[in-house]
Amino acid sequence: MIYAVPIDGPTASFKILPPRPCDTDLEFLHDNALWIIMDPWYPCPYPGDVEDDPDINKRSDAMVKKIVEYLPNLKHVKVSCPALFDIHPDLAHIENYPNASDNQPTFANLKIAQYLVDNDICDIVYIGFHLGRCILNKDSGAKMMRRHNAVCWQYDPLVARLINEDEKRMLELSSSWLYVIDSQLSDYMPDDPLLHLITDVEPDKYLNRLSDMQENIDLVRREFSEKPEVCHKLVGHIIHLRRNIDTDHHWAEFNKLIENYLDVLIKEYDIRWMLSILDTMADHGTPVQKATAMTVVAFTKSIAISFSLLDSAMDGELDIDKIKSGFDSGNIVKRPTVEGLSSCDVYNGDTLSYLNKRLNATAELDPTVDAIWREIKSRLKENQQLPLYWLCACHNIKESQRFFR
Repeated sequence: MIYAVPIDGPTASFKILPPRPCDTDLEFLHDNALWIIMDPWYPCPYPGDVEDDPDINKRSDAMVKKIVEYLPNLKHVKVSCPALFDIHPDLAHIENYPNASDNQPTFANLKIAQYLVDNDICDIVYIGFHLGRCILNKDSGAKMMRRHNAVCWQYDPLVARLINEDEKRMLELSSSWLYVIDSQLSDYMPDDPLLHLITDVEPDKYLNRLSDMQENIDLVRREFSEKPEVCHKLVGHIIHLRRNIDTDHHWAEFNKLIENYLDVLIKEYDIRWMLSILDTMADHGTPVQKATAMTVVAFTKSIAISFSLLDSAMDGELDIDKIKSGFDSGNIVKRPTVEGLSSCDVYNGDTLSYLNKRLNATAELDPTVDAIWREIKSRLKENQQLPLYWLCACHNIKESQRFFR
C-alpha cells in the first residue's frame, strides 16, 4: 500500500518530493488511484498555441484516442478542464471537476480532495495535457494536490507535450512534484545534482542585499526557483567574492562553474545575473578579462543609468528638485526595467559606486589609459551640468556622492 505524505499545515515544505515508493505497482494504481485527465479541451482555445503548433488539434486528438483505449483499465477517472472550454467529445461523458487557471484553493482541488477521502484513496495519477504545465500548475494539478497529502504520479505514455517546450526540462520539473511512470525519455533525469531544478523556495525577483551574508545567499535563492541548482551555486561564490571573503577559493570555484556550465547559465540567467558574472570578472579576472568585461559592464550599466535619468527628468531636463525631494522624503527611486535589470537606487544603492571603482581599476592596467582617464575625471567631477553629478550627489554615503573619484 502507498500512503500519502503528511505535511504540517499550509506552509510546510511540501515541495520536497520524498523518495520514490519502492512498491510502485501500476495494476494497484489502476484500481486504487484517482486518474485525472487534465485539460482535454477540443479544439485548442489558445490562438498562440495553435500558431506555435498548427497541428496541435491533430496531436491532441491522437492522444485522446490513446487515453480512451486505456480507460477500461481504470476504476476511478475524472476530467479536470475549465468549464468555459469544450471537452473532447470522446471524453465528454466523464465527470468534470472544472479547474481554474491559477494555483489557489478553489472548487476543483477541494472536490478532488473530498473524492479521495470518500473513496479511501491516497494516490492521483495525471494524464492528458500538458507535460510540465497544467498537470502541475492548475488548481487541480500536482502542486496543489500535494497540499492535500495526495501521492501524485504521472503516467507518461498518456501525457502530451507542447512541441516548443524543452522535453527534458519539463520532465525534470515534473519529477520534482510527482513520480513519473514509464518515462518516454529514459535519460531525462540528469545525474549531475547541479542540474536538478530548485523547488524548495517560492519565486521572487529584485531582492535587495542583506548585511548577513548567509541570509543574503539564502534569500537570493528565490530568484532561481525552478532553475538548475548551478544558478544559485554560482551566485553564492559571487556574494563571497563581492565581500572579499576567502577570495582565492571562491574565485577558483567560480571559474570551475563557468567553465563547466556556461551554456546553462547563459540560458537560465537574466541580464542582471549575467552582468554579475562580468562584474566579478572585472574585479578578480586577468587583465584581459578585466578590460573586456568592463567594456560590456559599462555599456549595460548605462541602461540602468538611462532609466534613472528618465525617472528624474521633467520636460527634457534633469529635475534636481525632484531628486532632492525624493531623497528628503525617503523615497527610493529604483524600479524593474528590462530583462531583470532595474534603475539605479540613487540614495542607497552601489551601482554607480562600483561602476566607478571598476572603471578606475581597469584604467590602471595601462599607464596611458590611466593618465587620460584621470584627466577626464578631473575635468568632469565638479561639473554640475553633468546628469551623473546629481544622480550621485544625493547618495546617503558621502564617499558615493561623486562619480568621478
